[in-house]
Amino acid sequence: MSFATVEQLQLRMNTTFDKDSVPQVEALLEDATQAIRADIGQHVAPRQTATFSDWPDSEGRVYLPQTPVVDVSAVTVKGMPVAFTVRDNYVTVPVTEKVTVTFTYGFAEVPRDLEHWTCVLTATALANLDLGVGLAPGGLSSVAIDDFRASWADGGDKAGMTLPERVGQRLREQYGGGTAVVTTR
Repeated sequence: MSFATVEQLQLRMNTTFDKDSVPQVEALLEDATQAIRADIGQHVAPRQTATFSDWPDSEGRVYLPQTPVVDVSAVTVKGMPVAFTVRDNYVTVPVTEKVTVTFTYGFAEVPRDLEHWTCVLTATALANLDLGVGLAPGGLSSVAIDDFRASWADGGDKAGMTLPERVGQRLREQYGGGTAVVTTR
């Protein structure tokens, strides 16, 4: 599921996509969502339930790899339930063995700023396609009308669907968190 819908993009761009264009627009929205998720290092939305295993630290804390945490439904050791206390982004357990934690995380609705930036990245890709240049690496820096010309800049680490660094940093601070891989069930 992408952070924005075709309808939300149409509203922002003040346009309507014909039915033949909708699958392409949906794919671009999904691409933009994946780029944002990769940048901030979190799934964020929609809510998901996941299970992972880890060792408690010296204080009995097991840090949860995704935020925001909505619920911790189970903590087990070798399949047996273990008492636990939920804190902000971790659970505390009275054991030193590896535990398995099942928890629910993410926002029920996509935060508006993530919706916005998904639309921005998608609109940028659509603008490149409208210019007839395809999905281009780097940012479009100039366009000329007579004898059509287009120029791109920043083809290196700013290539493809990339947030401005200040925006990426703010989103990482607001929504970022752990980098552990979880197994969704």
